[in-house]
Amino acid sequence: MNNEIIIFGVGPFAKLMNYYFENDSDYKVIAFTVNNEYIIESTFEGKTVIPFENIENIYNPEKYKMFSAIGYKNMRNRKKIYDEIKRKNYSMVNFINSKSIVSKDLITGENNVIMQNVIIEPFVKMGNNNLFWTNSLICHDCKIEDNNYISAGVILGGNSEIKNLCFLGNKATTINNIIINNETQLIAGSVLFENTKEC
Repeated sequence: MNNEIIIFGVGPFAKLMNYYFENDSDYKVIAFTVNNEYIIESTFEGKTVIPFENIENIYNPEKYKMFSAIGYKNMRNRKKIYDEIKRKNYSMVNFINSKSIVSKDLITGENNVIMQNVIIEPFVKMGNNNLFWTNSLICHDCKIEDNNYISAGVILGGNSEIKNLCFLGNKATTINNIIINNETQLIAGSVLFENTKEC
C-alpha cells in the first residue's frame, strides 16, 4: 500500500500536521497543495507546492491520498475544501496521535485528527473532517458527525451528539445526553446543560 500523501494547506496547521505525519505516523508527506491564487512560494517545509486545480494530473488519486489541513477560522471553508478534494476522487487519511487513548471499537470516517492525550471512550462514532485537540475527552456512546472542531480540554458527556460544522472552544464542557446542533459555537470555558438550537 502506498503511504505517500499530499497535504492541502500552507499555513500553521499544515506545518504542524506535516511534522506529526513525518514523526508519528506511517505516512510520508510528499507535497503540499492549495489553489493557485494562494501560492506565494514554490515550496513549503522543503516540499513542492502544487496548484490544486490540476493536482490530480500530477498525483493520481488512485495511487496517492490527501489530508486537508484547514483550521477553524472559517468552518464552512473547512467543509468546502474537504468536498472539493473528494470531488477529485481522493481518499483521505486520518491522523491518530500515538499518545492518545482511543477505544478499539471507534468507528471513523476520513480526514479526522486526534491529537495527543485525547481520550475517546467505547462506542463512539464519528464522520469526516473532525479535529480533536489535545486533552479533550469524548465519553462513551457519543456521535460526532462532520466538519467539527473540538478544541483543547473539551469534555463531551456520554451519549451526546455533535451535528455538523460546530466549534467547541477550549475546555467547553457538556453534561450527558446533549445534542449540539449544526453550526453551534461554544466559547472557551462554556458549560452546556441543554441542547443547542438549530441554526
